[in-house]
Amino acid sequence: MKSKNISIYGSGAFGTALALSCLRAGQNVTLITHQPEIALQLTEQRCNHRYLPEIILPDSLSITADLTALKSSNLILLATPAQSLFDVLVDLKPYLDQKCPLILCAKGIDRQHQMLLSEVAKQQITNPIALLSGPSFAIEIAQNHPTAVMLAADSLDLAIDLSKALRHANFRCYATNDVVGIQVAGAVKNVIAIASGIVYGRSFGMNTRAALLSRGLAEMCRLGLAMGAKQETFLGLAGTGDLILTGTSDLSRNFRFGKIWGETLSREKTIEKMAGKTVEGFATAEVLKKIATQHQVRMPICENVYDLLYTDKPLQDIIESLLSRQSDLEI
Repeated sequence: MKSKNISIYGSGAFGTALALSCLRAGQNVTLITHQPEIALQLTEQRCNHRYLPEIILPDSLSITADLTALKSSNLILLATPAQSLFDVLVDLKPYLDQKCPLILCAKGIDRQHQMLLSEVAKQQITNPIALLSGPSFAIEIAQNHPTAVMLAADSLDLAIDLSKALRHANFRCYATNDVVGIQVAGAVKNVIAIASGIVYGRSFGMNTRAALLSRGLAEMCRLGLAMGAKQETFLGLAGTGDLILTGTSDLSRNFRFGKIWGETLSREKTIEKMAGKTVEGFATAEVLKKIATQHQVRMPICENVYDLLYTDKPLQDIIESLLSRQSDLEI
């Protein structure tokens, strides 16, 4: 298969890790950052000291802040936070070949526009859109640990073609056309991971965390099915797989955010300790509450995470509220 010219926009941990993975897949890769000084630093030092300090960037990886590099791309991966996607696309639009597919790598729901990220993209551009999701910590991708992910597009043929471009022995990329399901799973799991972190921080034990993750998966499924997703998506890598990863590991910023809150019982201390780190579940919890209401879906865990983040309701009251719910049937 002929090598593609792949551009990754976003030089954070995930963007840098994906750039390395695409190189391993035999592609010509350019990592694009919006700050010229960062591009110069990465080029000269061959290391992303801020995000992946132990990883060497090979000379074969091109690094630039020049957006005209996008014009020669056969495929573009956007590795930027979910809440910045709208503005990023405004900036990139003049440099995009409309036939070039874009893969969105963020996991969340646009809070300002109350839209799935694919819907935000389709409002801005006419390029073919795909989405990458699944259990995939950046550091482990960068270290070339075996990883399996899902890639979704409206056209299954497109999803299969793009997955082949990203795939190599230690990065298995599976295709689906369940665009809605992969996005709902990626968004909801971040909110559930905050709750799981709180459970861990309060030292409630593994029974509690297993129950919470199981019920969180049920909430994810309910919303996804109401929005037209396929149930098998939630039982695979994008759903169960990513929920297990994000909801059980201190490498997860969402889990770590909840853990600190559970340990300190303090909004201020939690936000202070997580300063400068993107916690997608924080923004997603707010818009998720509105979307669940629109679709008349019960999501008590996600609703209580919202109450914790956006109201003055004490954590102990939230825990008591969850434990006191009627539970004759597991629905």
